[in-house]
Amino acid sequence: MIRTILKSSEYRRRFKQGAKAVLCVMLVFLLTSCSALISINESGYDSIPSELPTPDVETPLAPVGDVTEGEIYRANIYSISSDGLTLAPSIRVMWLTGADSLSERLSEEALRTPTLPGGAPIAPANSALAYVEDGNGIATISIRPGEHMSEGKSQAFLASAMASTLLEIEEISGVNVLVSGRAMEYMSLPIGTVTRENASLEKMIQDASDDFSHVSSGSQTEWRLVRNVTLYYPSPDGKYVVPEIKRLQFDTSDYASSIVRALSSRGDDEFLLPGVPLASDALTEKCRYVQENGENILEIRFSGDIVNAIDESAVERWQFLASVVLSTTTFCPNTDGVRVFVGKSMVTSVPDKGGEYMSFANGVIRRNDFAGRIAVPVKVYFENIAGKLSYEVKAVPLSEADSVRTRLRLLMEGPDTYGFVRTVPEGILPSDILGTGVSGSIASVNLSSEAYRLAQELTKEEEKMFVYSIVNTLTEIDGINGVRIYIDGRETDTLAGNIWLRGVLLPNPGLSAD
Repeated sequence: MIRTILKSSEYRRRFKQGAKAVLCVMLVFLLTSCSALISINESGYDSIPSELPTPDVETPLAPVGDVTEGEIYRANIYSISSDGLTLAPSIRVMWLTGADSLSERLSEEALRTPTLPGGAPIAPANSALAYVEDGNGIATISIRPGEHMSEGKSQAFLASAMASTLLEIEEISGVNVLVSGRAMEYMSLPIGTVTRENASLEKMIQDASDDFSHVSSGSQTEWRLVRNVTLYYPSPDGKYVVPEIKRLQFDTSDYASSIVRALSSRGDDEFLLPGVPLASDALTEKCRYVQENGENILEIRFSGDIVNAIDESAVERWQFLASVVLSTTTFCPNTDGVRVFVGKSMVTSVPDKGGEYMSFANGVIRRNDFAGRIAVPVKVYFENIAGKLSYEVKAVPLSEADSVRTRLRLLMEGPDTYGFVRTVPEGILPSDILGTGVSGSIASVNLSSEAYRLAQELTKEEEKMFVYSIVNTLTEIDGINGVRIYIDGRETDTLAGNIWLRGVLLPNPGLSAD
């Protein structure tokens, strides 16, 4: 019995010794194999692997196509409370996919039957969302009412409830609510762009009552009204108009004339151009309304000098019309369309930047004539003359404002600013973007092996500018804090031997001049 125990102990001792020897041999093999692939010194990589490294098992899969993960979102949706006099929020839980517009989803939820006990809907039965323009911190919502919507307090309820719901989105600073494409009014005064300062129903009603008392009791020379107005300014590329909120004082009930005068100045963003490039004498008479086929058509008459002023500026003729029509129809109550006269001639068509003509039946220009022409400014980073990263402002359509692929495409197009240098290696094209994705606060970019090949000849500084122009540009998108870069679906250690790419890349403040 004792011999058996000793014998089994001897076997175990010999087995452990053998196992240790095998482990040592394996460790030596692994170390020599790794050093054969890559050698590292103090300055970084001496050589680039001939094959891309095997991906880390914990690394998320690279995106193929454009992929954005869904998420659970809890929102406060405002509706009329049981007393019928106030608004109250109720929590809705929804699943958002990457294709969803948060403003659109919340607007649809606000029009649904309220979940408050005894609560009432904010719009007539069977009302639906017509469209949402969402960008540059401004949401413009158009409601198609299922039944006739009376004026007065019902419009104040709708404006306040919809604005209060959407202003809970951090990125939104102002909301316009239209009914069948028409701007609303309360107490015969325009509501304008609703911000957090005046979104509550009580504040909206009190301000309107005070304004109405002042306007109705004062003489025409004392007429004063102050409102937030969304004005649309041309982008310098001639392709878009961009909305901004302005605080305007109206000295007359001819709101359209005051808006035209305001458009003769630049927007707050110096990137934007004046919508009406004629500081004085742009209008020949007051703006007025005519009734046609049950519609209110606003007529605006410009002097003939406006044509030369437009052509001498960087503004396209269609941008001039878009600035005027979008700005007035967003603010001036119950406006169905705009008719523009230049001198004695009515404008019935206008060329766009591509040389094609936009035509307007009977000279009536409507908001939807410029669908797809409204854009937002975005920052794209290039190398400046001092060897630092500086941003250039570019305009992109509302629908592409948060698109990772669009930001990368703008990088590849290169800068328009004198002294700025393209950071993307020549030969890398939009077709080399195999996929993009967003997961949480991380954007993922999947580039082709051709992009990898073209990047391997970069110097240390060029590689740094290339990588961090991508990172800085993408982290300008709301909610994105870091970037992963893949090559052909796999993480790679480096592109040209200097910048370590495995893991999440964060913006590098030391490289930025801004």
